[in-house]
Formats: sequence, structure tokens, C-alpha cells
Amino acid sequence: MISRLKWMLPLILLLACRPVYTHAQLNDNAGAELQVYPAGIILGIQGGLNIGSGHELQLRVGYNITDRGDFGEHDEEEGGGPGAGLGYRHFLENTLTGLFLGGRADIWFMDIDWRDESPTRFGSSQITVLQPTIEAGYDFLQNSSWKLMTTISFGFEINVRTEGEEVGEGAIFLGGLNVGYRF
Repeated sequence: MISRLKWMLPLILLLACRPVYTHAQLNDNAGAELQVYPAGIILGIQGGLNIGSGHELQLRVGYNITDRGDFGEHDEEEGGGPGAGLGYRHFLENTLTGLFLGGRADIWFMDIDWRDESPTRFGSSQITVLQPTIEAGYDFLQNSSWKLMTTISFGFEINVRTEGEEVGEGAIFLGGLNVGYRF
């Protein structure tokens, strides 16, 4: 698992070591994120970097937990794994609050245990999943520092690498909630 996480280090360093801007109010943020979809949940921490008037770069690291049931290639598929993502959001107001549209690409390194009933057989597959999505959401600024955000996303899970038998992939719809701190 450590070898899978090594590539995430540049994303974390980008968030921590980005250039310091000269304006007083950065409007950057960090927080916890929960996304749910019909076959699982994603728990993560995210950071938003103000890259200009009404524009934000999103970074996320998290863990994807899935119980696909028979949504996949087998009668039962369940498992999970770590991942990270990079996204962009455009707020319709220049304040980095309110309604926004955006897109994100996540990559997940998942271990999936599967089982078939007839004939009875079981196994495990390790997959690398590319998950590009488009999203819309609303950022409720609670006060000058705390915020609450809701999102809906649509995209695809694409298995770009599979060790073991093929497992499910395809369209995905996610609903999300984020609690963050703006600094």
C-alpha cells in the first residue's frame, strides 16, 4: 500500500508549498469530505486553492469503500482502497461561495473481493480505477471561516489496470457533503 501512496506525495507538497500570494485574503480552504454513491462511499480530506477570481483548484486524498452487490461482473463484489484526485471549480460569483460547476479526475487503488453463486467460486482482484466526473454544487459560507458545501457529480469508473478477474466499471452518480475551514 505504501508504494501505491508514493505518487500522492507531489499533490500533498503542492498544497503545502505553493507560492504565497501578496493579497491578504487567500480564500483557500481545507476540510473533510463525504461522497455517497449507490454502491459505496468515499471518505476524504480536501483542499481548495484560490487560483483567481471565481476559480478554485481542488485536491483530495481519500478512501473509497464499495459494496457493489451484483452491480459488477460477479454476483458479489466488495472492497476498497486509497486514492487521490485533482479538480477545478468555477463559481458563478467571484466570491468562491454560492453555485459552482466543475470537474474532477480521481484515481483509486482498490482491492475487490468477489464471489459467484453458480458455479460457486470466489477470488480477489486488484484494480486501478480512473474516475473522471463533472460536478455541480453550492458552497454555503457559514461565517468568515467555516463553510458547508453540497455537490452532485456524474462520471465514469474506468478500470485502467486489473490484476485478477475483471470486476465492475461504468457510470457513477455521487452526492457529496463537505465541511471546511477557509483561511
